[in-house]
Amino acid sequence: FRADVLSRLRALAGPEGAEGKLKRYGDEALATLAKAGEPASKTAIDLAVIGAKVPAIGLAVGDAECGGEQGCDVAGMLAAIRAASKQPAHLLVLPCETEALKNIRTSLHSGSDKKLFVSFVVNGNLAEQGPQVVVAKVIASLKLLGLESFDLLWLPYDSFKKRMWPHTKEMLALMFEQKTIARYGVHAPARSAALAKKLLDR
Repeated sequence: FRADVLSRLRALAGPEGAEGKLKRYGDEALATLAKAGEPASKTAIDLAVIGAKVPAIGLAVGDAECGGEQGCDVAGMLAAIRAASKQPAHLLVLPCETEALKNIRTSLHSGSDKKLFVSFVVNGNLAEQGPQVVVAKVIASLKLLGLESFDLLWLPYDSFKKRMWPHTKEMLALMFEQKTIARYGVHAPARSAALAKKLLDR
């Protein structure tokens, strides 16, 4: 879901109810990834993470949703997701500028969600500048968001290529040691769960 999640949640009606529909959508997305070798639905999920429990329903925000002086009601939207799905909420932070990160923090601190799962997407262009730049960005973003660590760090496909993997591996080891991240995944249009597993099983 993007920032229009509230209107979508209100539109979930019928005999099945909002909770039933959201659960079914999440189950369908996870089932798609579970079928190794079969194409993943473009509308279900473009992200694959192996061996980690990631909330199936979440909210993706970035500059478009939280940039500028108007701020954003991230806490309210996450509360609506949690109330409808009865699951921990997942906040996916897209690559964005400092102002958007500050707006996200302001909204999060106004809410009462203590079971929030937060993931952070590393910009592909940033990753090309090297591991040290990525680590610095992650630490700076955590500070701006008022968090101690990310539950999940999304890395671009290129970070898993053979020439890049030794550097990526060292970078991840450092962040695990520093406890700035709990797990990592690949952020790309994964053609199948088998491909994602190949990238992550190293």
